[in-house]
Amino acid sequence: QQQQQQQQQQRPGEPVHFEVVIDRQPGVALGLDVALVQGASVNTGLVVERVVEGGPLDQRNKRSKALFRVQPGDTILDVNDIAAWQPPGRRAQEFARDRPQ
Repeated sequence: QQQQQQQQQQRPGEPVHFEVVIDRQPGVALGLDVALVQGASVNTGLVVERVVEGGPLDQRNKRSKALFRVQPGDTILDVNDIAAWQPPGRRAQEFARDRPQ
């Protein structure tokens, strides 16, 4: 219901903020590639480069409404309670933690 309310209030061109929760399984990648972007850009931080077909994130996307799917170009604001106001490198480190080799 909350997602529906957000969707109804969404204006074209405005960013959409939503939470994604994926239970990480040992030895299984989340299924996305990210880049750490630093500078004066609006998208400073972790930016999604690719969602891997068939991965856990892709499966989550398939169950979600289009507005709430993670897509290339999206900015990740928070990873495991490491928020956007903290240095972007901290989010990148947390994101890479426990990543399958």
